[in-house]
Amino acid sequence: MFGYTYIFNNLGSFAEVITGVLGIAITVVAIVVELAATRYTPKITDLFIKEKINLIVLPFYIFLCIVSIWIAGFQGAKELSAVRAIVLVYLGFVSVSFLTIIPYFYYIFRFLRPQNIISKLENQVIRILESSLNSNTNIATHKAQLFTTIEQISDIGINSISSLDRSLGLASIDSLKNILLYYFRLKDRLPAGWFTINEDNFLGFSKISTRKIEADHTWVEMAVLKQFEFIFSKAVKTIREMVQEISNTTKEIALVAIRARRQETAQLLVIYFNTFLRISLNEKDQYAAYNLFDQYRLLAEETMTIDPNLTLEIANYFKYYGQLALNLQLPFILETAAHDLRVLNEKAYQVGFSAISELLEVFLRVDKPPGSRFEEVALRGVRKSQAILASFYLLHNEETLARRIYDDMKLEPWERLCSIRDEILNVEKERFWEVTDRWVNFDYVDPKRKEKLKEFFTWFKS
Repeated sequence: MFGYTYIFNNLGSFAEVITGVLGIAITVVAIVVELAATRYTPKITDLFIKEKINLIVLPFYIFLCIVSIWIAGFQGAKELSAVRAIVLVYLGFVSVSFLTIIPYFYYIFRFLRPQNIISKLENQVIRILESSLNSNTNIATHKAQLFTTIEQISDIGINSISSLDRSLGLASIDSLKNILLYYFRLKDRLPAGWFTINEDNFLGFSKISTRKIEADHTWVEMAVLKQFEFIFSKAVKTIREMVQEISNTTKEIALVAIRARRQETAQLLVIYFNTFLRISLNEKDQYAAYNLFDQYRLLAEETMTIDPNLTLEIANYFKYYGQLALNLQLPFILETAAHDLRVLNEKAYQVGFSAISELLEVFLRVDKPPGSRFEEVALRGVRKSQAILASFYLLHNEETLARRIYDDMKLEPWERLCSIRDEILNVEKERFWEVTDRWVNFDYVDPKRKEKLKEFFTWFKS
């Protein structure tokens, strides 16, 4: 016979146990959620409270505590079948509460994984964008929520730098990229009111700048890229992988914008590429600049058949920042700029670039007369790249273009030209002998081009 009398006599103990379980759950939740919110973003608290499971589990424990109190009031009617049924249901709920406590804690810790938080924030932005389509209601609220959520994702990325959490930082950058790419797909369908901006979100910008952003309909792009700038500034000289990821991501977004003929967005991304280069040079982080030039060149290669003027514009930025690096006593950066301009010129010839002559002229203006040891080192690197490009032109029977390089180099001292020639000819390995992102040797040329290189240098003997 089921002991209903025993159960009624121990309802107080049951209530104490349930209250204890509730106390443990609340304590664990409060501590863990608060720690996660402090470390990553305060938005975690809001997300946690709004989760359906939390809205079910914690009220469920409270409900059991209340039920145990009310059942005690039916002790005089404990022989009634209805009361006995309620007791059985109550015991079943108590058993469920014990069985679910461990899975619930597992859910909490899984929910608070930062990658999951980033994913939830990203999905929240997507829902905001979709709910704003073809609707002028609550647009201001949606825009504020989107801007705030983007900042929270960025905060997670910035906080990951202090703890050297590479995977978390990369996840935040990737999430911001996904948001912007998804936004591109919906941008043309958003109502006109979406593109007005709140100047409070762009503190530090002049009214002229905010009006320009509003006129170009690029406030969302600016909001995301501004977060990239914050993360990049913190990651320079700290986490190389994040610097590299921002470089790659900026190029990917720019390519999407260029192919979609979004000129204002493309120009904004070029500006941010230049901003990242400036930050790298100010911090004297040669690795960051080395990687940025690589991605910048790949972007310029893609624009040749789409926007030739943009290709020339980027080439001039290569020259500008290369020479700026030399003034900052970073000769290797100028050598890197020269190498990438050489590769860009070769690519231009292969694809039949319409402004190949102008592009070559930019390359020939990169070098400066040597005035110091740093300038001497950099000039040699530039001259090597120019000579290698000349060998490329001769290999393709383009003597006229090779002669333009010769005319630019013909006043160099013969001893310097000979040493440059010999250094290039003595390079046998295509891959650089240290681990780098590109893993290429700037001075390597294949045997066929070496023969043309020898031919090019014979012009200087006269």
